[in-house]
Amino acid sequence: MRPLTWGRALPGAGFIAVALLMVPDAAGASTLERAIVGVTLNGTDEGDHHVLLADDAAWLEADSFAPLGLPDPGGPTQTVNDKTYVPLASLGADLQWQLDPQDLVLRLTATPELLGSVVRDVRPGPPAGMVVSRDTSAFLNYAVDWHSERGYGVIGEAGLSLKGALLLTTISRTRDTVVRGLTSVTIDDRRRMVRWVAGDAVADAGVLGGAALLGGLSITRDFGIDPYFVHQPTLRLRGAAATPSTADVYVGGQLVRSERLPPGTFELQGVAVPAGRGDVRVVVRDAFGREQELRSSFHVTESALAPGLHEYGYHLGHQRRRVDSASWDYGPLAFVGRHRTGLTDAITVGARLEASKGLLSGGPRLTARLPFGELDLAVGASRREGVGGSAAALAFMSPGRRVTLGGSIAYHTDGYATVGQEPGADRPRLDLSASLNVPLGSRGSLGLRHSQSERWEEGPQARTSVQASAQIGGRASIEVGGARVREDGRRSHELVVGLSMFLGPRTNASMNYERRGAQVTGSTTLQRSLPVGHGVGYRLGAQAGEQSWVGGNLQYRGSYGQYTLARDAGGGSRGTGASIAGGLVAIGGRAYATAPVHDAFALVRVPGVGGVRAYLSNQEVGRTDRKGDLLVTNLLSYYGNRVGIADRDVPLDRNLEANELTVAPALRGGALITFPARRMSRISGTVMLAGGGVPAYGQLTVLADGRRLESPIGEAGEFYLEDLPTGRHLAVLEYAGASCRLALEVREAKQAVVELGAVSCEPVTEAR
Repeated sequence: MRPLTWGRALPGAGFIAVALLMVPDAAGASTLERAIVGVTLNGTDEGDHHVLLADDAAWLEADSFAPLGLPDPGGPTQTVNDKTYVPLASLGADLQWQLDPQDLVLRLTATPELLGSVVRDVRPGPPAGMVVSRDTSAFLNYAVDWHSERGYGVIGEAGLSLKGALLLTTISRTRDTVVRGLTSVTIDDRRRMVRWVAGDAVADAGVLGGAALLGGLSITRDFGIDPYFVHQPTLRLRGAAATPSTADVYVGGQLVRSERLPPGTFELQGVAVPAGRGDVRVVVRDAFGREQELRSSFHVTESALAPGLHEYGYHLGHQRRRVDSASWDYGPLAFVGRHRTGLTDAITVGARLEASKGLLSGGPRLTARLPFGELDLAVGASRREGVGGSAAALAFMSPGRRVTLGGSIAYHTDGYATVGQEPGADRPRLDLSASLNVPLGSRGSLGLRHSQSERWEEGPQARTSVQASAQIGGRASIEVGGARVREDGRRSHELVVGLSMFLGPRTNASMNYERRGAQVTGSTTLQRSLPVGHGVGYRLGAQAGEQSWVGGNLQYRGSYGQYTLARDAGGGSRGTGASIAGGLVAIGGRAYATAPVHDAFALVRVPGVGGVRAYLSNQEVGRTDRKGDLLVTNLLSYYGNRVGIADRDVPLDRNLEANELTVAPALRGGALITFPARRMSRISGTVMLAGGGVPAYGQLTVLADGRRLESPIGEAGEFYLEDLPTGRHLAVLEYAGASCRLALEVREAKQAVVELGAVSCEPVTEAR
């Protein structure tokens, strides 16, 4: 790009407007003109800047380089009137300049590499404006069931959420005994995603490890505490933009993020991708509509951890026994621990350790992400009461766009033991499986699977199966499967054919045919699921074959519970049954009867306004009662639940500040969601001076809820104000060069205009 010389602009009238000073350059060879001109960078207007101009050179004020995103080139400078200027030529070929003599604009063109680099983290986060709730709440779930053959049973579950901590316990009663279930106090650290549990907790050591119910203390890293946190490896994408641009990130064809980028090179970090194989596409659009596209493929699995991330669980307590029949039967002290960490995007390592009286068991684990799939290897060794044992497990998974392959093999010696599993327990000596899944277009799939096991106490078993499924139209699907089974030296064949049909909202029917060796069974089912709110559901079924039966149930979900009637005839479940399940919730100073509370809940409160419709994720869930309250269940703990109200149901004389809120309740806790709807009063009255007289033709000013309300004063002192909230408000009145103060007391009223009558105004005296 050849610059237009400054000398050619001399005849222009614009030059006279911008030329401020003429100074010799550093070498004294030519004259530099100091001016203020508009500057564009890669076609983007960057405002006015100070420059020095010559026939074949341009100098830019040093303080302008950083705002323009240009690096400081160093080198020679010129100082004029305390301003320092740097020659643009010192940036070399990466920057071209041109002066437009007509518009007096200095046009700069820079390469993206010259404009520096910006790094943006595009990890998905929680919804904007999400409120994390730690409100105090409590619930009690109960279920009573009766069966003509088994008798009755009662189950209760109680929880108290206090500042985010959850106290939870269960209890059950049959006609024989009363048993306490699991009792615990759970405290979650949302920022670090760490869960502390005091009491009964399930301790799971992972691959090759044991699982036991311990009463004691547990510390675990649970990523579910922050469902928006990405714990898997993410992608990095690099590119360049010559002008301010927008980068749209597509994962698997779905737009997941849009990011504004300044000119220059850029790096997008933390591009989250789902488990499996796929493509990421970034479309960069500049200010002029030009597009460039970046592509990258990914292969991510569920078990891989991001580099530097730790996942763990440490449990210390007494092993609980006979949970179904004893409340306080605890065994000796035991420890169960596991820990995994991501070393790189491809390597995750870990280990486990289990110990109790006379037992020590543990071993390492390695997860490796390879170009063709993921390998998960675990090795274990144990010793209990002098008996040693060992075990090993290897799993492979290769999720592909066309074919998904998987397989595993595990080996245990007879003496291998873990917490909860003694040496010699009936376990597979060798367990082998392999699978292959192939999609058949967009409406079907084909799967092959082989499994084989050899147990210490039993003979070898093997099963090879094939299964295919396909959609038929938009309302039906068919599934066909066959298998060859070898067990105890005998071989048999199986055939399964199933047809499912969608008959309408929440209603479907299915028919199945099964042939297992010489046994043939046919069954059919008609089912209608319960709605989210109030309504009826049912299930009707029949089976013909070696064990024939017919039966069904009828369910109803109402405001205060869920009710079920059931009848089965034939087979192993003959008889009549009935059950009632419900709950009680305490939150916001009130108690409510409701259906069983399975997760979190919320109390929607529009103070004093009844009949307002409430919505959960845009689905209507009920109306507020006469006090303006509505209990909403079926919220998800820690997720951002969108709860809103219909603002058109709020009377026009009330001011509604917001009609939707995104709230994340604590674990099985309740959130108090208040939508203030203040009644706005239109008031009138007259102002009288405290010493007598009327402040005619003055100006009354009131500050209320951050708003400034004003009213002129009439000849007789009358005033009128609109949208003034109820309560006490201080006001200032200015008149004839003086001022006075008064208090306006606004009370709730049903009429459109509230008459305050005469209000006294106290003069304001200035301190001398």
